[in-house]
Amino acid sequence: MTAINCSEVLSRWIAAINAHDVSAVAALMAADHVFIDSLANRVQGAKPMEAGWRGYFEMCPDYWVHAEHVMADGETMLLAGEAGGTI
Repeated sequence: MTAINCSEVLSRWIAAINAHDVSAVAALMAADHVFIDSLANRVQGAKPMEAGWRGYFEMCPDYWVHAEHVMADGETMLLAGEAGGTI
């Protein structure tokens, strides 16, 4: 497998989320991936996040993400945009 840059990983990750492809979402996360939601709940690790994405897609079957702005500094990236769906 060839190495891909962080921007490409992020692009593939967003595409996998929009396709509701949980296996692809999990495969693109680092083992030490950290997710912090708007209520400051924190989940660490690709495996727990895989279960979380499965549950979220069941709860919100039309969930989508749209990246409007992406900033990068080395391996650190910031994504700003919109997300939505029906719960």
